[in-house]
Amino acid sequence: MKDMNIILVHGAYSDGNCWSRVTECLRDRGNNVVAVTLSGHTDDYGNAFDVTMKKYGEDIIKEAEKMDGPSVLIGHSLGGCAVTVAGEMRPELFEKVIYVCAVIPKRRYRMITSRFGLLSFALGRKLSKSWKLIIKGYATIDVLMDGENYEKMDDKKSAFRNTFVTNEPIRPMFSKIKWTDKRLGNIPKVYVETLRDRMLTPKLQRYYMKRMKFECVRSIDSGHSPFFSKWEDLCDIIEDECRKDRAL
Repeated sequence: MKDMNIILVHGAYSDGNCWSRVTECLRDRGNNVVAVTLSGHTDDYGNAFDVTMKKYGEDIIKEAEKMDGPSVLIGHSLGGCAVTVAGEMRPELFEKVIYVCAVIPKRRYRMITSRFGLLSFALGRKLSKSWKLIIKGYATIDVLMDGENYEKMDDKKSAFRNTFVTNEPIRPMFSKIKWTDKRLGNIPKVYVETLRDRMLTPKLQRYYMKRMKFECVRSIDSGHSPFFSKWEDLCDIIEDECRKDRAL
């Protein structure tokens, strides 16, 4: 069976390194895997006000064009909006989209008015310490979020997570998103829900799921970071969903 092309897209306040365990696992199983770091999520990036959700889509498409054949596209959390934009822009590049505890935009969607909310998401938890970044086009967040919002981790896992936490460009929060049945709608889609998620609760995830048609919904007994706490289970789901349409 031909190796699969897999593109992993991170969520907010993060970069491609968050997928490192999943990337290694999937590569060891013989797949072609790339974990994208979206624009504005590196220390040396230029003007954060240049970053839009469309730019995120272009980042993903740039990687997909390098692949030999179509790819399976996977987005986590806010990355669900980014993969939606990429799939709508160039549907021929993707054979399946997998949303992992992800935000699902409406067909015509302005994020600033969504339930996600600018105050609770874009500005971080401590506005008084964030304003210097805000005027530069970034939002910040308390890295050591407690269990009220993020799954509880031991010291080792927390230290690993802290290696990829980044500031988040604000402008994508204001981006309009549009997707259609004719383009994105023709790509098979799967949702992976996280049952102990305190960032995007299971109830909120199911609310988002109503916005699209999914082939199936898979579940992981984890918080918002299954690529840490349940990374082997996540790899099994990804590979199973990638390969089942290719079974003889």
